[in-house]
Amino acid sequence: MKIHWCFGLGLLTVPLFGQPSATVQLKPGRDASQAVDEEYTKKIREYTTEPFFNSPLTDYLPASKTVPTPKAVLGDVAGAPGILPYSTDVYKYMRMLEKASGRVKVFSIGRSEEGREMIAVAVASEKLIANLDANRERLAKLSDPRTIKLDDGEAEKLVAASAPI
Repeated sequence: MKIHWCFGLGLLTVPLFGQPSATVQLKPGRDASQAVDEEYTKKIREYTTEPFFNSPLTDYLPASKTVPTPKAVLGDVAGAPGILPYSTDVYKYMRMLEKASGRVKVFSIGRSEEGREMIAVAVASEKLIANLDANRERLAKLSDPRTIKLDDGEAEKLVAASAPI
């Protein structure tokens, strides 16, 4: 059975046992068993002027004993009024996340015209982060079908084994 998820729209299309596919609207939200950082979440709601400016996916911060919040570096909630962090502070926080979690990888991608470091941050499952190079190689093959001799079967295998980036 193929299930199609339309990211961003919250639409799920599933075949119904011999019937035409049906599209169902899913309401996004957090896992109720996930602990919430109540103090940080209260600030998010305080600083968001209207509820419709937020989403059920970002209107709270999960609690963690090991992963620091942006407050550890910025002194307040990310996006707090009157606070515009310097890139060095944001980079410091991203590197803190990388040290605290196997789900984050920071890459230095060069220097700006002003000589400042630029970074890219990957956030994914621990398995994908551990296998980023292999995933990158599969995506490179997909980007130039000549490398797989235009073989649709090989392309299907690569797609199934790869995560888009």
